[in-house]
Amino acid sequence: MYTKPEYIVTTKEQLRERYSAPHELVVKKQIDFLAPYGQKLISLSPFFVLATVGEKGVDVSPKGGYPGFVKTVGEKTLLIPDYAGNNRLDGLQNIIDNPQVGLTFLFRVITKFSG
Repeated sequence: MYTKPEYIVTTKEQLRERYSAPHELVVKKQIDFLAPYGQKLISLSPFFVLATVGEKGVDVSPKGGYPGFVKTVGEKTLLIPDYAGNNRLDGLQNIIDNPQVGLTFLFRVITKFSG
C-alpha cells in the first residue's frame, strides 16, 4: 500500500497543523496533584493498570484488590501494595530506570433504574 507523502506526519509541527488548538478549559484541567475527587475515585477502585517504560520497552501490568487497596497520602503519593505475583518484576525494574508511570484506575458505577 502506498501512502502519499502529503499524508505522512513526521514532526510535531506537522501534527499540530492538522488539528485545531485545544480549548482553554481542556488545557486548564491538567493538574500535577491528586485532587480530592481523584483521591475518592482511587479509594473506590478495585483494579488499575500500571504502565511503565524500561530498556526493553513498555510493560503494562494489571493490579487488583478490594476497593481501597491503593492508598493516597497527600496530593502526590500513592501507596500500592506488592502482592505475590509471577516475580518477573518488569514494572518495578522499569520504575528504577524511569520513574514516569501511567495509571488507569477502573471502578464500577451502579445505578438503579425504575421501570
